[in-house]
Amino acid sequence: MKNIFKALFLVLLLSLSLQASPLQNIVQSFVGNPLYMQNLNFIKRIFSKEQSFFLSNGEVNFKKVLQTLKQNGLLNLRLDNPSNINLVFRTRTSPVFLTFSVSSALNALGYSYFYISDANKSDSTLETTYTLNSESMVDPILLTSELEKRGYEINSINKLSPLTWEYDITLMHPSITNAFIVDENIANVTLNRVSGRYWLAIDASGVMTLSSDTLWRPKIIFFDKNMKIVNNITTDDLRSTYTFKMPSGISFILVSDTYEPVRLRNGIQVSFKVDEPVIRQDSTTQSNGTSKSDTNTLPNGITTNPYLTPSGDTTKNTLPQSEGNITTKPLDTDSLTQPNTPNEQELDNSIEKDDRSHTKDNNTQDEMIDLN
Repeated sequence: MKNIFKALFLVLLLSLSLQASPLQNIVQSFVGNPLYMQNLNFIKRIFSKEQSFFLSNGEVNFKKVLQTLKQNGLLNLRLDNPSNINLVFRTRTSPVFLTFSVSSALNALGYSYFYISDANKSDSTLETTYTLNSESMVDPILLTSELEKRGYEINSINKLSPLTWEYDITLMHPSITNAFIVDENIANVTLNRVSGRYWLAIDASGVMTLSSDTLWRPKIIFFDKNMKIVNNITTDDLRSTYTFKMPSGISFILVSDTYEPVRLRNGIQVSFKVDEPVIRQDSTTQSNGTSKSDTNTLPNGITTNPYLTPSGDTTKNTLPQSEGNITTKPLDTDSLTQPNTPNEQELDNSIEKDDRSHTKDNNTQDEMIDLN
């Protein structure tokens, strides 16, 4: 008799699934079959205006669906026992930036110990699985919010099982949450990080000066938008100030001390002078065949870039020795390196620890990798 009732229940469930809308199928996958059947009428009522749960492009707004379920007590993330849970991320992003973003997002949510249990790439799509031990599944609403802060767009969220959730994401605008944005002229802006590591987000070219009240050995790493290391500067010489011309193609900079980041724990001062746009002057040909710049064609108050000196049809970088008491010099090419692969350990070590207490688990430290 028990088997008969079970069979009838499965037939009823299958019948409802066939009749349900795509949105209801997604809701059912998040809630789970037993809870969904128990609250079917209530669920249909709160999702009666189905169109409001779709984005303008016709895709399901997964975050809004999950928020609605959570607000109505229908999103159960608790597990019966502490277990290893899996977070699968599918994206076309650079693997380095994905690792950096997911690790810092989990840190921000209070998770300290996790590791990549699987990773593969197919047709330019990267699929990476993070595993951690917890008494509950990572809150998908909080996790997607952290990923959005780092420039990701959420395409879809799938609950593959109570222990495995999958996120399909696209990187739209790479971002580091604790980075200081440099996109205009600034003078002696003070930054403070107890870790002694400072992230800067760069959106302009120009000359930068970094200084500290404490002598330090500059260690400056330049990254492109995919968090690939482009150049780096390291020196063993103690100094209070370091000035350099920004290399091209840079999106992020990590500033620290070569050996002792703690030297910069009391702060650094950042100054930046944005390169002025180059205005090419019209030339008139003299009788002797040479060209002469016609300065009268420039609008009043507009000057050419002081860092660029016109020379015929080309320009040549000519950094002044000093300007406004700020000495400048080109990058020391002997100290620059262009590694073929990014230094992921440097990225891992640079992730800021959150001030909040981290979630504790039952695994020992040698079983999990601490990315802080």
